[in-house]
Amino acid sequence: MKETEIYAKLRILFVRNKCLVQRIESGTTGLGIPDIFFRTNDSEGWIELKEIFWPSKETTSIKIPFRPGQYPWLKQYTSLNGKAFLICSLYGKTNIFIFLGRSIFKEYTQKEFLRKAYYIGKISKLTITDFY
Repeated sequence: MKETEIYAKLRILFVRNKCLVQRIESGTTGLGIPDIFFRTNDSEGWIELKEIFWPSKETTSIKIPFRPGQYPWLKQYTSLNGKAFLICSLYGKTNIFIFLGRSIFKEYTQKEFLRKAYYIGKISKLTITDFY
């Protein structure tokens, strides 16, 4: 599922629940700032969206294609108790994988990727409380 599709579905979820959601798409906003900012009644945070390939070999690691500055920004933000999510989708698939804060890494083994995911499933099954 493409990043634009994920954002469109997340936007519907947030708007339906009367929450603020803002897509950040500008190279001038600052190096590393994630794709989406959100604010609910009880929570706020940032969401980075990535489309990834699942390796064909079990021994091959999964590398998250962060642009320069993105990973350090997320690490610093979460080290200051900020709430950040990484949502990964596999090319051509509909399931998403969500990683929360300190479970966000540049690279995972396949087992780590599955074990550290906060949520694995269809985006349509998410609720607003998944972002609290």
